[in-house]
Amino acid sequence: MSIWLTTTLTIIVQVLGTAGLVSLLFKFYFDKKLADLSASHMRDQSREERQYRFLLKRLEEFYSPMYHLRMEILTLSELREEVMRKHGEYVAQQVKDRGRITGSDEKLFSGEREFNSKLFEERLLPAYKRMLDLFHQKGHLATELTRTHFPELVRFTETWNRWLAETIHPEVMRSVDRGEVSLEIFYQDIEMTYRDLMHQLPKGMPPNKS
Repeated sequence: MSIWLTTTLTIIVQVLGTAGLVSLLFKFYFDKKLADLSASHMRDQSREERQYRFLLKRLEEFYSPMYHLRMEILTLSELREEVMRKHGEYVAQQVKDRGRITGSDEKLFSGEREFNSKLFEERLLPAYKRMLDLFHQKGHLATELTRTHFPELVRFTETWNRWLAETIHPEVMRSVDRGEVSLEIFYQDIEMTYRDLMHQLPKGMPPNKS
């Protein structure tokens, strides 16, 4: 023990007595433990806040826009299929009742086919390209599992780019096009992760604003 510490303790004992020294040591010990616990709590709270902010950023900047792009594609595709099916039913009924369809009806159906072609080129394919943009810009926010689906999305989009540019033979297109079914696992992953994040975040502690 150093001379300085020995002298200091001697003075404290002379002033406070042995009981006072013990009390002082206990106070120092518990004050230190309280400070350590407080610092540990602040570190835990800071860790929770960082995790909360990251999950919120992941939801807002990647999974929410990706999920809604998926829902836009799904809704437009389902509507297209429903209209085509209803048109087919109408044509079948007209042929049954009249033996033919009118010229005005044929014009409408032709317009519908043209509209569907433009729908894919002007609405659906650009939506897939926006999905690719999200991966390029915000891919660091995606889970490892979600990132594994990126190549299939690139392949699907590029195949149709080549088709619309008329640089691929129809027979080759049939052999390389896997169809949208190749993206089903990707869609399921996006929807599941989006819903999980929506479920988690309201239960989490919001960031400390103080």
